[in-house]
Amino acid sequence: MAQNEFHDLAELQLNINPITKTITSSWGNLGYWQAASHYPQACEQLAREVALMGNLNSTHKMLDTGFGCGDQLLLWIQEFNVKTLYGLNVSHSQTEFAKEKIANASFNINTVCELDAADGCSEASWQALDNDFQRIMALDCIYHFSDKTRYFSLCEKHLAEDGVLVVSDLLLLKDQLSFMQKFLLKSICALSHIPYKNFKTFDQYQQQLADSGLSITQHKDISQQVFLPFGNWLKTYIPSVNNNSSKSKNSSWLKYKGVAKFLAWGDKQEIFSYCILKIERKS
Repeated sequence: MAQNEFHDLAELQLNINPITKTITSSWGNLGYWQAASHYPQACEQLAREVALMGNLNSTHKMLDTGFGCGDQLLLWIQEFNVKTLYGLNVSHSQTEFAKEKIANASFNINTVCELDAADGCSEASWQALDNDFQRIMALDCIYHFSDKTRYFSLCEKHLAEDGVLVVSDLLLLKDQLSFMQKFLLKSICALSHIPYKNFKTFDQYQQQLADSGLSITQHKDISQQVFLPFGNWLKTYIPSVNNNSSKSKNSSWLKYKGVAKFLAWGDKQEIFSYCILKIERKS
């Protein structure tokens, strides 16, 4: 197992039940908070929104690029009846955790499920995969990818003729930022392992996709259901799981407090939005 991974099992602390202090889920996305009151519920709904954008169903052979600790895989299987499911995830620790989660699922799984600890931006990672996925998903992870241009090219190559790629991603709202805005954004990106080049406006995003023969055919801005609600939940969650003690100041929470501040800043400054994108081959 790889050591010192940026993407590891730290997200487990976001899944603590404040009452029982037990961990029964391992979600790690920002959540969709429109009708959710706790973190696993919000994360499930974000995964559901992504699946619904792609009309995911039992006929689809699916590839999940960046499946985290595996909770979304169980949702694809249980709620959308996906029978053939492959996954690539750059994190070794998360991949091993996800494999164990699938193996120990509380319901009968008849799905072909093959998971690999591999970089979705590396052509070598895709070599053993089929070239006819009806659906490829990237749930709340693509802004971390090291080379999105290569990733999109690989998706185009491995999509079925009528295949669909669905991602949830951060998009710039304007292509001209002030010096201070750009400085702060670049600094936060460096700390968060987000390549600054991944921030693009909608038009720039479309051009990047066009270079790989792809195009956004539908999009949904869900910023208001994601940015501030995540931070508001975190403010009450940390003291609740630490019994309002000084542990809430523990450095283990700094990462998530930083994420909340980053999202609130980007929202207030109107720098970026959070969107679900349905992407298909150019007609």
